[in-house]
Amino acid sequence: MKNFVIIACVAVFIVIGFLANTRDSDNSYSKDKDRISELENCLEEYKSVQEEYETAIRQAKHSLEYFGDGSDYQDLINSRDEAVSSLYIGSDTPICY
Repeated sequence: MKNFVIIACVAVFIVIGFLANTRDSDNSYSKDKDRISELENCLEEYKSVQEEYETAIRQAKHSLEYFGDGSDYQDLINSRDEAVSSLYIGSDTPICY
């Protein structure tokens, strides 16, 4: 009888441990799912910023082609300034942790 009580107590502890572990796994899954969602959003932000930079680079190239033939020093200065202002996007770089 004493052995039966000991075995029953051990079985109860094993069942409690299993149930607690299952609950932690569900909670961990929820956290992982949230993290994946955050990273997907961050990826979308990076794609958006990349598109903005590509547009700015195209505008800068256009500005360099538009201002003069390069024989005039002021044309070169103007084209450089225009290209730099086209590349300035600000703080649109997303931060992902």
